[in-house]
Amino acid sequence: MAFSLIGLISVVHEFFLNYLYIIVPVMVVDIVLLAIFFTRAMNSDIQFKLPIKASIIFGALVFVVSVIILPYTTKSSWAMLSGIDYAMLIGSGIGFGVLYTIAVFPLMLNLFGVSSGYRRSHA
Repeated sequence: MAFSLIGLISVVHEFFLNYLYIIVPVMVVDIVLLAIFFTRAMNSDIQFKLPIKASIIFGALVFVVSVIILPYTTKSSWAMLSGIDYAMLIGSGIGFGVLYTIAVFPLMLNLFGVSSGYRRSHA
């Protein structure tokens, strides 16, 4: 099973099965938030620039925090890290940042994406 595509898929599958109790509620909440956003956005102006910026800032914050915290969660320290460890640490931080950017985007759409005024006609 080492280094085959099926082996890698099964390892990723087994890894995420342990976190299914977290993944499923987050997905359900995101779907509900998107539904709420689209019902609110029917008669309003939709803005995507601010929600995208806020999501990216949140993802960057998660990246920085995860790069700082991850070595300590593995009972390691910065002094024990070498070249490949830094690459894996930065890769994991990018992964967490992108994951949280995507997960928080529906919330940011609801907070910043819909203006309170009605859509104006351009006639």
